[in-house]
Formats: sequence, C-alpha cells, structure tokens
Amino acid sequence: MPDLRRTPEKIERRLQRRRGLGVLDWIALTPSVVVAAALLVLPGATLVAALGLRGFGIVAAGVPVGVTVISGAAIVAPWLGLGWGLVPVALVWLAGLLVAAGLGWVVRRNRDTSSRRMPASAPFWPLAGALVLGTVLMTYLIAQSVKSPENFSMRFDNAFHTSAIRWALETGNASSLSISSFANFDGESSLYPAAWHGFAALIAEVTGVSVPAAINAANIAAASLGWVAGTIFLASVTVGRHRAVPWAAALVACGFQAFPLLLLNWGTLYPNFFGVTLLPALLALTVLVLRVRGTHAEGSILVALLIAIAALPGALLAHPNAVMAWGLAALAMVLVRLGEWVTSRRSQRGQTLVIAIVAGIVLVGGFAAVWNRLRPSLDVAPWKAYQGPVGAVREWLTVSPLGSSIPWVVTVFMLVGVGVLVWRRQFAFVAAWLVFGLLFIVSTGVPNGALREYVVGVFYQDNPRLAALTAVGALVPTVVGAVAVGKAVAVLVRRYLPGRRFAAPVAIALFAVGCALLTFQQTIGQAMAWTTSAYVPTQRSQLIDREELRMIERLPEIVPDDALILGEPGAGTPFIYALTGIRTAPAYMFYEASEEELEIFHSIEHADRPENRDRLCAAADELADSSELYIADFNGAGYRNTLLAGLRRPDPQTTELVATEGSVQLYRVTVCDDL
Repeated sequence: MPDLRRTPEKIERRLQRRRGLGVLDWIALTPSVVVAAALLVLPGATLVAALGLRGFGIVAAGVPVGVTVISGAAIVAPWLGLGWGLVPVALVWLAGLLVAAGLGWVVRRNRDTSSRRMPASAPFWPLAGALVLGTVLMTYLIAQSVKSPENFSMRFDNAFHTSAIRWALETGNASSLSISSFANFDGESSLYPAAWHGFAALIAEVTGVSVPAAINAANIAAASLGWVAGTIFLASVTVGRHRAVPWAAALVACGFQAFPLLLLNWGTLYPNFFGVTLLPALLALTVLVLRVRGTHAEGSILVALLIAIAALPGALLAHPNAVMAWGLAALAMVLVRLGEWVTSRRSQRGQTLVIAIVAGIVLVGGFAAVWNRLRPSLDVAPWKAYQGPVGAVREWLTVSPLGSSIPWVVTVFMLVGVGVLVWRRQFAFVAAWLVFGLLFIVSTGVPNGALREYVVGVFYQDNPRLAALTAVGALVPTVVGAVAVGKAVAVLVRRYLPGRRFAAPVAIALFAVGCALLTFQQTIGQAMAWTTSAYVPTQRSQLIDREELRMIERLPEIVPDDALILGEPGAGTPFIYALTGIRTAPAYMFYEASEEELEIFHSIEHADRPENRDRLCAAADELADSSELYIADFNGAGYRNTLLAGLRRPDPQTTELVATEGSVQLYRVTVCDDL
C-alpha cells in the first residue's frame, strides 16, 4: 500500500494538482493503465482463443470472459485461504484454460462441413488500428474530465465504492459474497456485484497506486477495451467488412454523452458503468449465435455460444442490470429471428408459424417472470420521471437524454442508419434500438405507477441508467448511418472530381474529422464539464469540499492508525476510510448500525451525564477496541440523519478540538479518558 502521510506543503501541492489537468501525472499513471488493460484482456483472450474464436474477436470477447475470471477468482480466493492478488487469478485462469482447451478440441473434432466453409475473420490490423484511435480518444475524454489521476468522484454512491476497494485491499478479500461487510462492524454481508471493485483493488495491489488512481486506471481500461473494442467487434459482425467500418465504430463509441461519461458522473454508478462496457461484445456474440439477417459470421455458432456462456457470469457480477439489458435485447433479436425463420419456410409456413408463436410465448413469459422477480424494493428505487412522453421520445430520437444538447451529427447518422437497416430488412438491430428506447421513454416520460415500476423497476427506475442504454441501442444504427453517409460523400467526390485518385479518401478523412470536432463541440464537451464538476474539489462539491479534503489528507498525521472516527456519513466522512484506511463509523449512508454504534449515537449528545457517559465509554471500548475515539464535523448539508445529531458541534465538556480546516473540525472524545 502507498504511504498516505503528507506534510502540509505536499498536501497543498496535491490539492493544486487535483484542480488542474496534470499531464505528467497521467503519464505516470500509464503503467497502471497498461497493467489494468493486461488484466482485463489477457486471461479472457487466451480462453476465447482456446475455444476457437479468431481475429479481433479474441480481444473484444476476451474482456467479458476476463471479468468472469477476475470476479470468479475473487470469490474462490477466500475458500482457498488466499489473499486477493495475482495468484488466485492465475489459478482460476489455468483451470479455465484447461476446460476451454478441452471444449475447443471437442468442437474442432466435431465441426460440421458447413462451419468449415465459414468465411475467414475480418482482417485484424485495421480493427486494431481503429482500437488504438478509439483508445486514445477515450483516454483523453476521461483524463480531461477527471483532471488528475488522484481525483475521485465526490458523489453519493462513491462513498461505498471507494471504501469497498480499501476494505478489499486491507483484508485481502474482494469476493462479491463478502465485500459489503465493511459497512458493518459485526461483519455481516450480503451478495453484492463486486467485479469492478475486485478489478480496481487488483490494480492497486499489483501497481501500488492509490485507490483513486486505481479507479481511474480501471475505468480507462474498461471504457477502451470493453466499450470501444466491443463496439468495433459488434460493428464488424453486424455492419460488414468495409474498411471504413472499424474506424467509424471507434469514433461512434466516443461520440455519446450518455455513455460512458454520464455513469462516471452520476451516482457514481461504477459497477453499472462496468457492466455496460461489456454489452457491445455480448451483443456481438449473441448476433453470431442467432445468425440474424445481415450477420457477417466469424467462427461457429457453438464457439460463440460457449464464449457467451463464459462471459455472462462476469457481466452478472459486474452488475445484474447489464445482464437484464442484454437479456431484453437478446429476446428481441430471438423474436425477430423466429419471424425470419417463419418467412423463410414457405412450404411449411403454417406449421412453423405455430412453433414460432409457442416458442415466443414461452420465452416472453419466462423472461417476464424473471424480470418481475428481480425488481428491487421501491425503497431503493425512488427516482421519478422528469418529463412527458413527447419529451422522452424527442430526447431518444435526438440522442440527447436528460436535457443535454442535441448531437446533430450522431442523431443524423443514427436516423439514417435506422432507415438503412429497415430497407435491408435487418430488423434485429432495429428491435434492440427500439427496446432500449422504450425503456428510456417509460423511465423518463411515464408517470409513477404500476406500469413504470414493472418496466424499469429492474433498473431502480433510475433515468441515467436507462439513458446509458440508449447509447448501447444506438451503436449499430449509428455506425450503419455513418458508413452510408461516408459512402455517399465518396460517390459525390468521385462524380465531381473524377480522375483524382486520393480525392475520395482525403474527403472522407476530412469529413470524419469535421464530424468528430462538431460532436465534441456540441455535446461531448458538455458531458465532460458535468463529469469534471463531480471530480474536481471546490467549496461547493457535493460530498467532499476542499476544506474537508485537506482535513482528510492531514488525518494520518493527527490521529493514531487504529483510531475510530465518528461522523455524519451524508457529509462525506466515509471517504476518510476510503482514502486513509482509518476506520469510520457509520461506514456508509445506508447502513445497519451495530448495538455499540447505536449506543454511542444515543448517548454522545448528552455524554456529560454519568449514565450516558458509562454507556458511551463501554460501547466505545467494545467498538474501538480500546483505541481513541474522534468526531469529524464536516460541512455536508445533504443526507442528514437525525440519529447522528450528537456528532454535530459536540459538547466541549466531553470532547476537545484537535484540528480545524476552515469550518471543518476534528474533535477527540475525552470523556472516557479517566475511566
């Protein structure tokens, strides 16, 4: 673990770097990003290759399979008595490689004649070049938005996520079965999708960087190798092998304000972000399995099916929302495929129609039952619609969710692409676009009630989660539209500038650059500004302002390592544990307080009374294990909890002020000193 102790001068320099883009700091983070990329790709890519996939799909499909390896290793490690690190990942990878090699051998031995005549995979190097372009752009967007590798999102949910990573590093346990136990001193836990937390903790463990730096490295790797590579792979199997397709896909992947920047800002929904980055590759595998109209086949159906099965556990442990979104899109594609099957069987249409209808009813009914079962309680899904149906449809059709500016370039490409897909009768991709659009319309434009709760309750009725899915649905139509418009530009150039060999390529390149710059100016810059407001500390930051951050930076020099700090979690005090490792109670806004915690909270407001003092000190001794007890009085005005009233401006008869940073104060509880 890195040394967190700082002198006042170092603290101030660090805070200055947080407020501005430090190019050298990002260059210093490059090795960690490379490690993150290797951890994300190599385990899964080797398994995918062993199963029999070839070409660029090894990289793109390897990412969700790699997430399965990492998240599975995190669960297995405690059972084997191993701490979290490379060893359990290597063991699970080796076991998976043996299984994959065996299955791949069986598939090759039993491959039928038709699959032997499958066309070769798309050329690798144009796809790899497009990935480099998309990676550079995506890295720039995230770095320019976050400003410094040491910055972290100062939003509500991130108090949990950063603390969970810290807990995984300290305990050597990143299992989805136990990672939530850090929030309770009694150690009770529940299942929580922790693939992203384990991935970030693994980066910090291997490279020695801080928790915020590990988070940023993980997010850059996921956005580049999950989202961008997955989009290129999806385009290559759905749009075609025209040399412009991978380049258009790379640019399109970086052209939505709804994703990835929205989920890096709102919440912050890191696990949901991680799950969505896996969706393009999962949809590409689904297309390869179903062989819907327009699919450019790569490898056998069985290989694609095996890879999809291996990828789904990783997506589930990244976030169940990702699997449900994939399932809904896959169901829509299956229904379209059934329709294509019926229309192709002219001689037996009546019989095939009956079979298709029965199969469709069974699939829809089964999925609806699962959908209904997985809806969370409304207590954790309070989000409401913010507009009417007309406004929701407008935002969906103009790719401008949540009141953002309209990206005219992306909108035109998407609508042109939808038209081209309908004209080609490639309805599966249109169906996925419609399904994700319907979810967004219901979430943002339908009043609260049973219908809205049923349709989008799985996604916590949370508008940004559904806004991110509109970008997933728009990927294929937008790439199709971009390629179609690009071809039209080339035709016009050749018509009016005949005989000039390089006129069309130059014109297309200039057209692409112009579209990218216009999109950046219109919308991506706005999304980046929103994200910056969540990461760069100011005096108006939502949970942690500059004074509170300065106090957190000083704490390792002020309090003992085994101290326990009490504070209002809604004011941001859980970040103390996340950034320094000093225990904090309550550990999160949503928590189940232990008996000792409740005793302290009830008695500390009037601890000068003997009966309260005795209960307080007994509970503190039990909870803090005879270490010193402190109170951090932070500035946060939101998420106040009346149970913790005694932690605000505590009684000077029972505490002493030991440090201040502006209006932020740190007290030591002294009432128990003589007991």
